[in-house]
Amino acid sequence: MGFGLLFFGYALSHLMTLNSFGFVFRLTGCAVMIAGLSKLEAYEKRFFYARLNAIFLAIIALLESVGQLLLGHFPAGSVIATVVSKNIFYVAFLAVTVIFHVFLYRAIRKIARDVGIRNIEERALRYGIFACFELLLLAVCGICWYLKFDFTRYILMAVVLLPYIIIVLNLTLFYSCYKNICEEGDEEAPRKPSRIPFLNKLFEVSEKREQEIYEKTKLYAEDKIRQDNVKKKNKKKKKK
Repeated sequence: MGFGLLFFGYALSHLMTLNSFGFVFRLTGCAVMIAGLSKLEAYEKRFFYARLNAIFLAIIALLESVGQLLLGHFPAGSVIATVVSKNIFYVAFLAVTVIFHVFLYRAIRKIARDVGIRNIEERALRYGIFACFELLLLAVCGICWYLKFDFTRYILMAVVLLPYIIIVLNLTLFYSCYKNICEEGDEEAPRKPSRIPFLNKLFEVSEKREQEIYEKTKLYAEDKIRQDNVKKKNKKKKKK
């Protein structure tokens, strides 16, 4: 459906960049995310805005990649130029990432609401609040750094750690979407058995529980539709 590609691309672009070739992983990850979001857009139009921001992220990553390759041919002052360019591209990537997350959470909330998975809907809202808190913390850190407060180093530590916590939370959210939100017609697709007997038993228990939840949700939805139909009939009778 697209959530698998989104998960893999997000991990590449945000989690696998802590090395000398981080710009390559960032560019590759953005390309994979765009492919996943393109598929998701067919099921929920709000993913279009997330895909548009992912394209901006890919452009920034591409410029960063080209810059890193070109700077390698200019030894004189290349160290300073590399540091400056990395900071500029990082700030630009971070700024667009905040907007990307806002649109992504919005689209996930909508598609989770449509299929009746309240847990994913609530998590998307909660993680969106975390992302806003990260932005606020960055602003506070910048002000404290400029004013040279003694406790700035503690805020800076939180600024460094919080993004990685949010990245891990996002990956768990995308995996939950991949596991629980499927394409129409795939609901009854059989699961491929594992070679490990213990995992098969674990999956059976989990699937049984999920089936019970599905049946309860289905009954609730049918009851809700019946109630809405009764209300509509009563309104029509009153109008007559």
